[in-house]
Amino acid sequence: MAFSYQRYFGVPTENVGHQLLYSLLRDPKVAKKVATVRQVKGSGFDLKWQETDDYKDWYRRLKPERRAAVDKLTDQKKVEAFCDGKKTSLPLVTFIANYLERPNKKGVVGRWRQKEGVCLNGLCVMDLDHVVKTHDGQAVRAYWQQIIAHLDLKEIGIVMAYISASGDGLKIVFKARLEWGNLIDNQHQMAQFLGVTVDEKCKDGSRGHFITTEDDILYIDEEELYTYENKAFAEKYDEQYRGGRTQPTLPAAGSDAVGGGRSDDSSQAVAGGSDQKNAEELSYHGIPVTEIIRKLLGGQEPQPGDRHEKMRGLANQLRYVCDNSPKKVLAALKTQQWVMDLIAEGDPVEATVEGACRLRYGWKKPEAVRQALEELGALSSPPESGGARGGLNAGQTCAGSDHPALTGTEDCSIKTQSPDSGGEMATLYDEWGQEIEALFDEYPCLREACVGLKRNGYPAALFSSAALFGTLMTRTWYYYYHRPEEERRLNYSIFIIGDPGSGKSFVGRLYKLIAAPIIYSDKVGNDAINKYKKDYKARGTSSKEQKKDALQQPNVIIRIHGTRTANGVFIEDMNKAVEMVGDKPMHLHMLTFDAELDSSTAAQKGGQWIDKSTMELKAFHNEEDNQQYKNVDSVNGPFDVYWNFIYTGTPLSLHRKVTERNFGSGLSTRLAVIELPDDEFEMMARHQATVNRAANERLKEWAFRLDKVSGLLPLDPLVDEIWEWTRDRLAIAKINDDKADKLLLKRVGYYGIGIAAPYILMRHWDEWQEKKTFTIDETDLGLCDLVLEIQYRCQHFFFGEYARHYYDNMDSDPTREKRHYQKTSIAYGMLPETFTREDVMRHYECIKGTADVIMSRLVKDNIVKRIDKGVYQKMRSSI
Repeated sequence: MAFSYQRYFGVPTENVGHQLLYSLLRDPKVAKKVATVRQVKGSGFDLKWQETDDYKDWYRRLKPERRAAVDKLTDQKKVEAFCDGKKTSLPLVTFIANYLERPNKKGVVGRWRQKEGVCLNGLCVMDLDHVVKTHDGQAVRAYWQQIIAHLDLKEIGIVMAYISASGDGLKIVFKARLEWGNLIDNQHQMAQFLGVTVDEKCKDGSRGHFITTEDDILYIDEEELYTYENKAFAEKYDEQYRGGRTQPTLPAAGSDAVGGGRSDDSSQAVAGGSDQKNAEELSYHGIPVTEIIRKLLGGQEPQPGDRHEKMRGLANQLRYVCDNSPKKVLAALKTQQWVMDLIAEGDPVEATVEGACRLRYGWKKPEAVRQALEELGALSSPPESGGARGGLNAGQTCAGSDHPALTGTEDCSIKTQSPDSGGEMATLYDEWGQEIEALFDEYPCLREACVGLKRNGYPAALFSSAALFGTLMTRTWYYYYHRPEEERRLNYSIFIIGDPGSGKSFVGRLYKLIAAPIIYSDKVGNDAINKYKKDYKARGTSSKEQKKDALQQPNVIIRIHGTRTANGVFIEDMNKAVEMVGDKPMHLHMLTFDAELDSSTAAQKGGQWIDKSTMELKAFHNEEDNQQYKNVDSVNGPFDVYWNFIYTGTPLSLHRKVTERNFGSGLSTRLAVIELPDDEFEMMARHQATVNRAANERLKEWAFRLDKVSGLLPLDPLVDEIWEWTRDRLAIAKINDDKADKLLLKRVGYYGIGIAAPYILMRHWDEWQEKKTFTIDETDLGLCDLVLEIQYRCQHFFFGEYARHYYDNMDSDPTREKRHYQKTSIAYGMLPETFTREDVMRHYECIKGTADVIMSRLVKDNIVKRIDKGVYQKMRSSI
């Protein structure tokens, strides 16, 4: 089902396909009109436009009655009318509908753009007006990139986006979701998702949008745009729209909006009565919001002249204890009489709050907020409910679980995002760093690997250095409790994740030092290959060279491969990298280090690195892959994948690499994702440079030692420890009926071996040299336990929500998955903070039995808790 357009007002609509749309976008007349509109607006409706031939031609073509009306306008308004006339003469596209053939007022039959004949197709349009101040379109392009940065547009249903004819606005066409409500409901929901504000006028079924030029297209999904149809949406809403019923059918998205021009009551801010009482009970970690505000204000009430600025600053601070929720921030502010006075005086408090909550929301609390909470004891108070981030709720604390020791009653719903400075994970990284520091004197090179880092960065150093040392030990193997007959190798898939400027470059230092034996060996091979290529080229240009014996390609081993390695070269080198260890051939691991995770992710969509994602999956267990190409230079047949890789990147690059859509591939459970918390711009000690030189030499010395290690690693005590550790946590997962926890536990044990083994071998080096074995003691088991804990917590933190959504939706119709989740999310958001079964029945629109099942599930998932017979309380603001 295509959408429709009008060439100009007064003619019937026509269906639009690819060819017709692009003929409009490329029409020189359209381009000229769009350019004029933008130039006129950009000049501030300069009166000089009245002297142009374009203006005079427009005026001459006006009908007499219209010309008479224009004559009555001021000169400024005449230029505005000219600009508006140019814009309204553009073709008008109605993305959301086609129309039945009907007679117009004059009796002419056609597909007129009338609400009485609307046939919705399931598409929806968000009209974002005046998002920038300029009218050249470039600023809108930058604005678009900002709001959709790192989003999968196809996944969220966007099919087209383009810059408006005026050059200062944005049109976004997307698939409407039935569970979100009608067209304007969908706009509010998508606007909340993207963090923008919609034009409330765009709720009519006959609303059209002026076309612009091809250069203004920001995104287009050619597969879906012309053919998409949602019959269920049309069945539900066609008759309503034909009758003019276009008002919102659901509360504002998330029910957290304040103001916003909604015509219903659902988005109104907390006012008085019981709502005001709830506002006064708001707390964070048990500390009343009024105390937090008093501390932030230094105990002094703002003076009349600076109340608005104080209120705006306070709103920006309070959002860090209010889940960045406009409604909660406003409720907190309304506990202050001086803010209520501002509201009574007409100050735009609500708009200011909304503006504050649309600002960039960092995961670290501002220093003033952190200090105030610390002085009040709000950072050290034990939390009462789950979630990775603290938040503000009426009558309760909601700060995130500390997970002191996971049991069957605790919440494991760790979010896939970075911790704030006062959060659980930040505390854990500090604690893990202390434990690693305590082992500096036990394990060679552990101190040196951590040089230059703060203590909370030591876990990242442990994992990345161990992966490099373990890759050097590629000629070793061990046996594991799962399939004990198989020889296991030391395999690593390491991501070190941190914000820009957090110091991730330390991994590059470790790579240059620890991988030095492989780097030096590869240089010999690369030099030989480059000489061969140079000689081969000379054979084609020199008759003298052609008379020589045929060139033989050197048979060398090259193990390090970057993101610009062709698939054929990578596979050929991997197959050639074989050495005899004793009396058996062993494949040596390929190694990739890249300081930009984004570069490999982008390269997988095209270029040389394409399709290596399959090998990334198979590398962790050295599984078999297969290649069959006609290309005479390609290697054909099956091959096992031996490849360790280490990437550093930002949290956003990680979420582009592992998404909810591809979570089921298994990559996430193979990854060790360790965060490098921000260093808060602290300078390292001046003497650090001298320390580095000694540390560098020690790392390189041990690297060349481990590169010569081969044979069976005697790790049975370590395997026994891992078996018991995994058994205990699987028992907890079984009690919880938590398939997600079971999934994330699946490969944690392999990292207990892979990260601990290189350091254990170095610790027992003399014994290994003498006996080709070593004795694992309690210190070694403690290191293994620490690694297991780090990997397990980080798996839950980064991928816990993905795992739960995966199992929640696995048995449902995949085409209904997201719709089901959104409906329950909306219904949950509409529940009051404390609720009963009757509330669930009303908001979920379900019967008594279904409501009981829903409440039971919410309790089991630690989303709500029972506080009295038949009465429940939310533990999270949203699901």
